[in-house]
Amino acid sequence: MNLVEAIQEVKERGGDYLSNQRITLMLNDAKNELEDFYTWPWLETVVTGVAPLVIDDLKRVLYVSDDTQRGMLSGSTAQSILLSEGNVDISTDTPTGAEQPVYWYLDGTNTLSVYPANTTNTLFVGYVKVSDELSGTDTPLFPTRFHGLWVDLTMIRVYRDSD
Repeated sequence: MNLVEAIQEVKERGGDYLSNQRITLMLNDAKNELEDFYTWPWLETVVTGVAPLVIDDLKRVLYVSDDTQRGMLSGSTAQSILLSEGNVDISTDTPTGAEQPVYWYLDGTNTLSVYPANTTNTLFVGYVKVSDELSGTDTPLFPTRFHGLWVDLTMIRVYRDSD
């Protein structure tokens, strides 16, 4: 079912008093709620690159490996690294004898960085992506068997709106 068909289904179920634009907003909200519920396989993807690595559609990091050194990196936070390493600039400092990255962390909401800082090793990042908002005749990424649930979640919003 594409967006146009879903809008028609919502109207046939009692949402005919709403504009297509309002129903589209509700359908996208329901799609996002469904996709946020679980780490669904259709949202899993990979990217390679060097740190700092900007991932525009990043929702959640699953794993990070250093392809150059053939090893997995441990997830951390900038705050934890600073607490354990002391007064360092984690984005540029490389401690003596620790030239290879050990940790990955998010710098903001979509930039993956490593510590010790390294801008040459290739990273392999598995992550859950944020899907694009639907428009026109777009079809959601989830399997067809979830389309009824998608419309049901939308109808909850429609009924709430009618109160």
